Amino acid sequence: ARAEALHRHAAGGAMLALRAEPAEVAEALARATAADPAFGAVGIAAHNGPGAVVVAGPRERIDALRGQLTEWKPTALETDYAFHHPGLGPAAEEIERALAPLRPRPAAVPLYSTTTGAHVEGVALDAAHWAANAARPVAFRPAVDGLLNDGITAFVELGPHPALTSHLRRAARAASVDAVAVPTLRRDRDERVELWRAVGALWSAGLPVDWARLHPGRHPVVPLPTYPWQRRRHWLPGVAGPPAPEAGGGPGAERPAEPVAAPDATAERVLNLLVTEVARVMEVSPDELPPDRPTRHMDVDSVVFVELKSRLENELGVAIPLTALTEGLSLREIAQRLAAPGPRVPTVEEAHAALDRLDELSEAEVEQILKVLETNEEW
Repeated sequence: ARAEALHRHAAGGAMLALRAEPAEVAEALARATAADPAFGAVGIAAHNGPGAVVVAGPRERIDALRGQLTEWKPTALETDYAFHHPGLGPAAEEIERALAPLRPRPAAVPLYSTTTGAHVEGVALDAAHWAANAARPVAFRPAVDGLLNDGITAFVELGPHPALTSHLRRAARAASVDAVAVPTLRRDRDERVELWRAVGALWSAGLPVDWARLHPGRHPVVPLPTYPWQRRRHWLPGVAGPPAPEAGGGPGAERPAEPVAAPDATAERVLNLLVTEVARVMEVSPDELPPDRPTRHMDVDSVVFVELKSRLENELGVAIPLTALTEGLSLREIAQRLAAPGPRVPTVEEAHAALDRLDELSEAEVEQILKVLETNEEW
């Protein structure tokens, strides 16, 4: 009944995603309607998350708004229907009549409705509720806020491809709540592998997993190799280390520290690496990351920068303070700063090793060591 009603009344429309808040979008629609009453057929269709609003209405009006609201990065949704817009009153009436015999019962699991944006009792899910669900804006953000306020901090998105996981994560950050949001399936990827990946992500976040149900029966324990220690000493430049072992030492003799090569860190190379790695973690195309946009305006959190720091240090062969990546600069500015010539900064391992010999170091060397340790998350 719902599909038939929406096909009759929502076909021929369009929907537009905007990076804005509901209040400012409502104000813009009011101004457009005052100038041209035909824009009254356009309305807010969904509030998905912080700075994430969708509008819907007749295609010609949506196309006109797309050219007017460029500051909110409008993105047309791939649909020929205008769902949840003001003109769906007749569809809602048809749905309510068709579902009139519905007799809802108390819910066994708590339900937070995107129709009301709040917790609802099972007995409230009657014909009127589902009719409103078709015509009212989707209150996803308010419903998520309600879940977070009630202590729900683990979310799993069930669907063929992530559509709301990023909105969940942004809502949690906006509420200063430590939450985990995990997608399940991904387009063009092995379904079983992706489901296992989701289970692993939930377990890594501290949620309990019933491994006996996932792996019934007995399974052999496989020994894993130990860490391949290289057994090399790393001393700060200019600081005398222990005497190198004589040539031909025994099997346990340590090899002398190798000289540190000058890193090949051109700004262009660092920028390409930054864009590639941030895009990989954000699961977007590198083309979607403008290098001159400040990182504070991207969907990037500290976890991304910790991963990025490790990757850059491995690629460039230099120690990078975490603060160099988290000051809100653009990716291009970060690349220029990292590629700028300057004295070599000791790695965290070198700084830790030097703590036992502080009395042999100069004040400048001690200050440099403390700065490395203070700005690194491992300290």
